[in-house]
This record gives sequence, C-alpha cells and structure tokens, in this order.
Amino acid sequence: MIVILMIALLAGAVVPKRVTRIVGGSETTIDSYPSLVAVERRNLWNGVWWQSCAGTILNPRYVLSAAQCFFGPAGSSYRNASGVVYYVEKEINHPYYSLYNTSSDISVVRLSTRIGYNPVIQPATIVANGFVFPDNIPVKVAGWGHTAYYGDYSNVLQETTVTTVDRRLCAERYRTLNLRPNVTETMLCAGALGVTGRDTCTGDYGGPLYYGHIVIGIAIWGHQCGHPDFPGVYVLTVDFDSNTNMAVLALLTVALLAGAAYSAPQASRIVGGTETSIEKFPAMVAVEFLGVWTGVWGQSCAANIVTARFVLSAAHCFDGIFYNPSYRRIRAGSSYRNTGGILSYVDVEFNHPSYGLNGYDGDISVVRLLTPLEYSPVIQQAALVTHGFKMPDNLPVVHAGWGAISQGGPLSPVLLETTIFTINNELCAARYQTLPRPQVVTENMICAGIPDIGGKDACQGDSGGPLYYTNILIGVVSWGAAFSAPQSSRIVGGTETSIEKFPSIVAVENYGVLSGVWSQSCAANILTTRYVLSAAHCFRGLFYRPSNRRIRAGSSYRNTGGIVSYVDVEFNHPSYGLNGNDGDISVVRLLTPLEYSPVVQQAAIVSQGFKIPDNLPVVHAGWGRIEQGGALSPVLLETTIFTINNELCAARYMTLDPPATVTENMICAGILDVGGKDACQGDSGGPLYYTNILVGVVSWGHGCANETFPGISTAVSSYTDWIAASLSCYKLCVESYEDAVDFNMATLTVLALLLFAGFACSSPATRISGGTEASVEKFPAIVQVEFLGTASGIWSQSCGGHILTARYILSAAHCFHGIFYDPKNRRIRAGSSERNTGGIVAYVDVEINHPTYGANDMDGDISVVRLLTSLVYSPVVQQGPIIIHGFDLPYRLPVVLAGWGATEAGGLASPQLMEAKVEILDTEVCQKEYGSLSIPRVVTDNMICSSLLEQNAGDACQGDFGGPLYYDDILVGILSWAEGCGTNSLPVVSTRVASYTNWIIDAAV
Repeated sequence: MIVILMIALLAGAVVPKRVTRIVGGSETTIDSYPSLVAVERRNLWNGVWWQSCAGTILNPRYVLSAAQCFFGPAGSSYRNASGVVYYVEKEINHPYYSLYNTSSDISVVRLSTRIGYNPVIQPATIVANGFVFPDNIPVKVAGWGHTAYYGDYSNVLQETTVTTVDRRLCAERYRTLNLRPNVTETMLCAGALGVTGRDTCTGDYGGPLYYGHIVIGIAIWGHQCGHPDFPGVYVLTVDFDSNTNMAVLALLTVALLAGAAYSAPQASRIVGGTETSIEKFPAMVAVEFLGVWTGVWGQSCAANIVTARFVLSAAHCFDGIFYNPSYRRIRAGSSYRNTGGILSYVDVEFNHPSYGLNGYDGDISVVRLLTPLEYSPVIQQAALVTHGFKMPDNLPVVHAGWGAISQGGPLSPVLLETTIFTINNELCAARYQTLPRPQVVTENMICAGIPDIGGKDACQGDSGGPLYYTNILIGVVSWGAAFSAPQSSRIVGGTETSIEKFPSIVAVENYGVLSGVWSQSCAANILTTRYVLSAAHCFRGLFYRPSNRRIRAGSSYRNTGGIVSYVDVEFNHPSYGLNGNDGDISVVRLLTPLEYSPVVQQAAIVSQGFKIPDNLPVVHAGWGRIEQGGALSPVLLETTIFTINNELCAARYMTLDPPATVTENMICAGILDVGGKDACQGDSGGPLYYTNILVGVVSWGHGCANETFPGISTAVSSYTDWIAASLSCYKLCVESYEDAVDFNMATLTVLALLLFAGFACSSPATRISGGTEASVEKFPAIVQVEFLGTASGIWSQSCGGHILTARYILSAAHCFHGIFYDPKNRRIRAGSSERNTGGIVAYVDVEINHPTYGANDMDGDISVVRLLTSLVYSPVVQQGPIIIHGFDLPYRLPVVLAGWGATEAGGLASPQLMEAKVEILDTEVCQKEYGSLSIPRVVTDNMICSSLLEQNAGDACQGDFGGPLYYDDILVGILSWAEGCGTNSLPVVSTRVASYTNWIIDAAV
C-alpha cells in the first residue's frame, strides 16, 4: 500500500502586504520543483481557466492536492498545467473531509491521461506514514499564489524557506482567533514567527511543503498570509483506507522500457567508474541472493524503487533453476555492498511475459516486497521515462552499481557510477551479430558505452541496476559482451569517411622550402567561394609566405584529387600571439574562386556568442596523424568526441610544466579520463562540427588523444562577427565597389554571411521584366512559391522565396496573407529553373508573417515560412546567407534580382528563371517619387529601392515578389512591390532584410 503523508504550501491563507510572491519569496524555476503542478479551475460563466491551487505528482496518473481544491457542486472542471496540460478524470477526496473538518483536507486526483516524465515533470518522493517531524526545521514552499494579503497572483513560480513550528504553540495562537476548525494532530505548522511576510497564500493551497526534496505536507490554510504571529498550516499524516491505496497503486504503472546495457571494457570500477554515494542515487537498491550452499547473503544484482512496495529490476535476477523468492532481498539506503541501510524481503516477482522467448528481450521484472520501504533522503522513488519515448543516439547517460570492477574481477565494496553514451541500435545489433555466438539486440533494448574506445561499462553484479538520463530511469542493466580496450586508429581513434559527408572541409598544403614538394599540413573550412577559415598558426612563421600555401577542395584523399586554389592573403585574428594560443583563427582569401559542387560547399557556422554546452557530441574530421608521432592519414577520417567543461579543462592544463592557458574563446573536447579519440598534428585548422554546424577550428593540445588533457579548438562563436567583418570589408572595399563612395571602416563589420547556426550558402534568381535567362545552379537558394487555385484546382507559381534552412524559407508576407489564404493552398518548388515543373516540392506548414505587416502600407512585408517536410540539399538546393542585422547598404551598389515573374506589365509569367542587374537608389529620392503619385505610396527605412543599372537591363514584375535581391550571394532584400514593370516603371521596392535579421533568426532557429 502506498502511504502518503503530505503537508503543503499554506493553502488558503492571505498575508500582510508584501512586494514579492508566495509571500516573501523569490523567483525560482520548475527545474527545482519538477513534481509541482498548477491546478486550474474553469470559470463556469466565461469559460476562462485560472490557476487556483497547486498539486504534487504522485505517479503518471495521480496528483496529490488539497480536498478544498476539488470540493463544490457537480460539473466543475479542473486541469493541471506545468508546461503540459492534463485534465482531471476523478478526484478522491478524503472521506472525512468537509469545510468544517480540514484535518482531512487531502485529495488524490486521477487524470484522464498519463503524464509523460521529463527533467521538469517528475513524481514526488513522499515521507513515510507516521513520521513525526521535529520543530525548528527549515522547510521550503513553492507556488504561484498571491504575493501579499489581498495581493495579486504571481506570474512566475516562487519559493521561500520557512521553519516548522511547535504544534501546541501554533494551536494556542489560532485559538485566540476563535476559528473553526483549529489546529489538529494531523496538521503541521510552518512559518517565520515574529517575522512578517514569509508564507504561502491563496493560490498556493494544495501545493507541497518540502524537507530537502521530500514532500512532507500539503498547504491548506492560514491567517493573513505572512502574519508574524500565525504560521501557515499544512495537512500531515492521513490514514487512507485500503481501497484508496490500492486504487492509487493499480495506476502506478512502470514504463516497461527494457533497457539493455551494452558497452566495452576497462580496468576500474563498474567498469571505469568513480566512487559515488546513495545520496546521489536514492532510488537504487542492492538485490542480495541467499547462497544455496553457503547460507550467506551477498549482493548479486541491483534494482530501482518504483513505490514503497515495488522495485524494478532485470528478470534474469529473479529467474533460474534454484530461484525462490525467499532467497532474494533488497538493501536500500546504503552506499556499501552487503552492509548498512534497511532490508526488505521479496514477496513475489512479475517477470515480463516475453522474457526468455527471444534472447534477453523482455529482461525486466516488477518485484513486490513483503514490507514497504520508508522514504528518507537516501530512499526515494525513481522517476521513470514515459512509455514509448525513443532515446536519441550519443546521449550522455549514467550507470551506477556495486558490480565487478573489470571483466572477471572483484565486486566493488562501494557504490560506483560512470558516464557513457547511448549508441545507435542498428550499429550495436550489427556488432553483436559478429560474435562467435551471435546475440540479438532488439528495439526494446538500449545500447550504451564508448564505441571503439571502451573502458566504461556495467559489469557482473550491476544487472537490474539503473541507466539514467539526468535523474530519469530510462534503462535496466541487462547484458553485454567483453570487448577489447581502447583502440588507436586514425585521426586519432577515427574511422574512414568521405568528402561527400564533409564537403566544406579543404586540405591546406604547404610548399616545402627545401624539398620543393607540396604536402598537406593543415585543414580549413569553406566560407564562400573565395574565402576559407583556418587556424592562424597554419598561416604564420619564419618561412611563411602566402605563395607557399594552397588549398585542395573536393577530395577525400591527401595530396591528390579535387581542385586546387592558391592563397592570396591571410587575415589572422589581431589577438593571435598575445596570450598563448588565444585568437588562433584566420580568414584566408584565395586567388581564384572555388566552384561549388556536391563535394565543394560552404560551411554553416555558429552564431556570435553562442555557448556550446558540456557533454555535447561533436565531430572532428581531417587527414592528420593517426597517433602521437605517427603517420599522416592518406584518407579523410572522422571521429566523435564530447565537449568538456572549460573550467575543468583549464584547471588540468594549468598542471602542466609550464602551464598552458585555456580561455573562454576555446572549446575543449575529447573523452575525458579515457582518451583514444582526438585531432592530432595535421588536423589543425580543420573543423569541429556539431551536427553540420561549424563550432570550432582545431587549434592545439597536449599530445594526441590524451585521457587527461582534451584537444583544444578555437570557439568560432567568439569570432563570428570578426569573420563576417573580414569578408565584408574585402568584398565591399576592394572588389566590387571601387567608386567614389567612401566607406567608414567602422561600419564594415556588416555585410556578413549571417553565420549563425544552420545558415549556409546560396545565390540569386527571378523572371524579370527585360532580364536574362539564368539557372538554379547559379541561384540554388531560390524557390518558387506555388498557389493552389481555389476555382481551378491547379497549382501555379505566383511568388518567390529564399531557403533559410532545410525547414524554413523567407518570402514576402503578402504571398501568405489574404481573405482566401490557407497554408494548405501554398507549396514551394526548389531546385528547378523551369516554372511549375521539375525539382522537389514541399508543402507549407505555417507562415510567420512579421507582426507589423499591414499596419503601414507594405512595411514589414516579410514572412518566415515553415515547411511540412525538410528539403534535401544538393547543388541546386542550398541554404542562403543573409545580411547582418542593421547594415545600411550604400547607394548605387550593384545588386541582382531573380524570379519567374511577368516579362512585362500585364504580360505572361516567364517559363524560365530570369535575372536582372539593378542598383540601389537613395531612399529619400524614392520616397519623393512614390509620394508624388495621385494615390501616394509609403516608402519606409525598412525598404530598399532599386532601379535599372543599364537601359533595358530588366526589372521585377508580378510573380517575382517574395523572391531575392542579392549582393554577390548574400540576401539583402525580399522583392515586395512596385508600380509598373520595366523601363517606364517607378523603382522596385524590396523589404530590407537587415531590418529584420534578428527577427528572422528568432523565427527560424
């Protein structure tokens, strides 16, 4: 039976005026109180939901609250909201509760659907029945209730610390108010006697009172929230009848996610673990076997507390020829093997019915104990993963147990833990099929370890124990095979890969001054057709000359294949050389531009200031040495490692002699305390990727694949703006605009590739009045926006768009607006030069028009559009870079527009993609022209006006709108509107992308 002894956040009291919530509290987050929920009531008159109480998650189907929150006429509706909304199916108020008997003010509430656990939604740990709580103990309350007596509700979760108060003293004080009911033995008082303003209040009732993270009470009432003489009152121990208990227990379902642990070996605990304590893993218990011959109890498996009466373990721990329930017991609350804590003997096991039918599939068991456990800080329920949740690959997860510290080695006398990573199930299954006796890995299992490295894993004696993600139980240790210890292969610890997978990587070759031979010595990453990004130390030194460096793109092989381009000039970061290896980054200009192809493409780089989290799986690629002092690899290699906390990394490097400096502009990555995978000499300047986003440039390290000292990369996000400025200045100042326009160098931190996570390369396009034919190969980021005719039922191109990411495009808001507009009536066609045919089609999911659109003529005519399915990139389908926020384009700058629009005013749309060269006009001149019309039009600073660069060179027309306006390959405008087309028209007006770049990023990323 589940015994729930609750006290809560003062339910129903009001408090002397205070300025902060819960009264006298401070803001907190649901991460600190993941078992707390808001209880909302629907107003029967206006149908509006409003938060009126709080509650505590017991299990996926039940919440604990105060009965007063669920007391009233039939037909009232309630719901719990905590990021996710769940509706109430039935409340089970304590049978003795009434408005005059608040000593039983407690309710177990059944939800209509199951709660899905995650890091901010978890079940509570409840104090044992009958536990007597001492006075003067600090406890915590949290909630969204009134912030003061007669105050307002808090919009954000609040917490405050109060102290338990002697019940007799509390009762005496409340008697002076002549209140009914008084404080009874089933209640607990808590507050800050003699201090005004710390308490629960109206709206907090039904919520929990915590000691540590254990729920000891439920808030029910008080007097004038935060009154210095009257503490808050919480309901304590309640004797639920057996029927209620069993009803709760029946719904306490276990997510039968059969978690099988796979890994590779090593030579220390669990294997490869470190000592830990039961305080960190209070839901874990040891399963002890009684030796049939020895008569001695000894730990042989582990399990996880599901309720006070049930634990979850592996079926094979409760099966076998000599198995008898009386030969099993569990030990809870102890960090040590076979000693300490409390014991409970097994009553009966419920092994999954599929166990034994297909290898270790279904190796999971729910085990009932003869006597219930008593919860405490070291004995608590586990939070279980929701049913059907699929664990992603490369997720850091934790094993804990007392098992063997090596294959065939002794069991550990103390609890150990280790962090490993989830492994793709198909890969895992394929490997187990190579064993002399192949083993079956099913979809009901989780593989975890450090592939091709090993050294950390569960082992004999850990079976039945937990596999945690954060503190959520996602797996139960089942079985595995002993593999070899870490292997040392390429990059170090890498595997062969191909340039098709990493088309933005290039080899940097050095011309030997003495040998006269070109040879790969570094790597780099393609920014544009003319620029690559590398490490500054690859472009510096006593004998360095730009003429002694070239890059090789499009080849998987070292020193052969692909295309070669020579270096023109390098722009090393100005801080490089001032503080160790800080600023080890360089933008390098090539003498001749690269030609894009499936194996030569721009990199998508991370946004300025983005902080890479710890323990993130990242990828190195390169042709460097396959081990410290070893040979360079003849073929491109890749390896997956994990980001490491910078402070920890810096502390380790300070132990070297002499110490080395790790700054905040660097990323540490490797496999800490294991080693075996890393970049090495020859990989410098190459990429560190998260997914396909360039987050780092390989810089330096201590040795290669060292278990103590991770590899160091330059953090690209510390330099994104500088990279953008380097490109912009050279493009605008030197190449494309050598007119009389005098640029202020300070403004040239501007026309940047929008190098934020997920944006890569692109180009222009449009069928233009009087333009010339173009191809989508030249403008791979342009797409057609097709409308479904409501009368004709035919799809036809009517606007253009620009690819932001595989799932988002940028277009004009007026193309996704109107009386007949419906997302189902829009789709995009990418990768085709021909109108209404070819390429690939993706349908629109939802449009995000700019909120200002429609308020001031065509101002704000821009839309970020989400697609139902992702685009697949190819040479004719690519992301496009967009201009940096706030950049002002100079007048008379030559730009290009492209599209399939009408070839003349009132004419037919073009069957072929067209382009036209135009130049940017003075906005004030444009405003005057449009302001002089009989019906004046508004031209704002958020618009760009453009006109013909050459007579009859072309212009935008109907059908081009929503399409791109490019400077070089950078999107600077979205074609919006115009009066007429061609030579007799007024200027074409485009939405100025630089006015909306930050909004675009927020909407699309």
